[in-house]
Amino acid sequence: MKATMSIPRNTQHRQVSATAPCDSPSCTRCGGLLVDERCMDIGESLGGYWFIAMRCVQCGDITDEVILRNRYAHLVEDQDVVRAA
Repeated sequence: MKATMSIPRNTQHRQVSATAPCDSPSCTRCGGLLVDERCMDIGESLGGYWFIAMRCVQCGDITDEVILRNRYAHLVEDQDVVRAA
Protein backbone atom coordinates (compact mmCIF):
# COMPACT_ATOMS: atom_id res chain seq x y z
CA MET A 1 0.00 0.00 0.00
CA LYS A 2 1.52 3.29 -1.07
CA ALA A 3 0.22 6.77 -0.37
CA THR A 4 1.48 10.19 -1.30
CA MET A 5 0.79 13.45 0.42
CA SER A 6 1.81 17.04 0.01
CA ILE A 7 3.74 18.57 2.90
CA PRO A 8 4.12 22.36 3.00
CA ARG A 9 7.71 23.49 3.44
CA ASN A 10 8.46 27.19 3.49
CA THR A 11 5.61 27.93 1.04
CA GLN A 12 6.86 25.17 -1.27
CA HIS A 13 5.22 21.77 -1.59
CA ARG A 14 7.03 18.51 -1.94
CA GLN A 15 5.69 15.01 -2.56
CA VAL A 16 6.49 12.28 -0.08
CA SER A 17 5.65 8.62 -0.42
CA ALA A 18 4.80 6.48 2.58
CA THR A 19 4.67 2.71 2.55
CA ALA A 20 3.04 0.60 5.23
CA PRO A 21 5.31 -2.14 6.56
CA CYS A 22 4.17 -5.60 5.45
CA ASP A 23 5.30 -7.41 8.58
CA SER A 24 3.74 -5.11 11.17
CA PRO A 25 1.91 -7.01 13.92
CA SER A 26 -1.86 -6.84 13.98
CA CYS A 27 -4.35 -7.06 16.85
CA THR A 28 -5.95 -10.45 17.48
CA ARG A 29 -9.25 -8.77 18.40
CA CYS A 30 -9.81 -6.28 15.59
CA GLY A 31 -6.83 -6.55 13.22
CA GLY A 32 -5.66 -3.02 14.10
CA LEU A 33 -2.10 -1.73 14.31
CA LEU A 34 -0.07 -2.69 17.40
CA VAL A 35 2.43 -0.28 18.92
CA ASP A 36 4.91 -0.64 21.78
CA GLU A 37 3.58 0.67 25.07
CA ARG A 38 5.65 1.19 28.24
CA CYS A 39 3.58 -0.01 31.20
CA MET A 40 4.10 -0.27 34.95
CA ASP A 41 3.01 -3.17 37.16
CA ILE A 42 2.42 -1.98 40.72
CA GLY A 43 0.82 -5.14 42.08
CA GLU A 44 3.94 -7.28 42.51
CA SER A 45 6.17 -5.03 44.61
CA LEU A 46 6.16 -1.72 46.40
CA GLY A 47 8.07 0.16 43.71
CA GLY A 48 6.57 -1.63 40.74
CA TYR A 49 8.44 -2.44 37.56
CA TRP A 50 8.28 -1.25 33.96
CA PHE A 51 7.66 -3.58 31.04
CA ILE A 52 6.95 -3.28 27.34
CA ALA A 53 3.59 -4.43 25.99
CA MET A 54 1.83 -4.15 22.63
CA ARG A 55 -1.24 -1.89 22.49
CA CYS A 56 -3.77 -1.76 19.66
CA VAL A 57 -4.35 1.81 18.48
CA GLN A 58 -7.85 0.91 17.31
CA CYS A 59 -9.46 -1.04 20.18
CA GLY A 60 -6.94 -0.48 23.03
CA ASP A 61 -6.24 -4.17 23.68
CA ILE A 62 -2.95 -4.64 25.55
CA THR A 63 -0.87 -7.80 25.15
CA ASP A 64 2.33 -8.61 27.03
CA GLU A 65 4.43 -11.70 27.75
CA VAL A 66 2.29 -12.84 30.70
CA ILE A 67 -0.96 -12.55 28.74
CA LEU A 68 0.52 -14.54 25.83
CA ARG A 69 1.93 -17.18 28.19
CA ASN A 70 -1.47 -17.63 29.84
CA ARG A 71 -3.27 -17.84 26.48
CA TYR A 72 -0.89 -20.50 25.18
CA ALA A 73 -0.91 -22.45 28.47
CA HIS A 74 -4.68 -22.70 28.18
CA LEU A 75 -4.37 -24.04 24.62
CA VAL A 76 -1.76 -26.63 25.67
CA GLU A 77 -4.00 -27.85 28.52
CA ASP A 78 -6.91 -28.30 26.08
CA GLN A 79 -4.72 -30.35 23.72
CA ASP A 80 -3.52 -32.57 26.59
CA VAL A 81 -7.12 -33.29 27.60
CA VAL A 82 -8.05 -34.26 24.05
CA ARG A 83 -5.06 -36.63 23.78
CA ALA A 84 -5.89 -38.32 27.09
CA ALA A 85 -9.43 -39.18 26.05
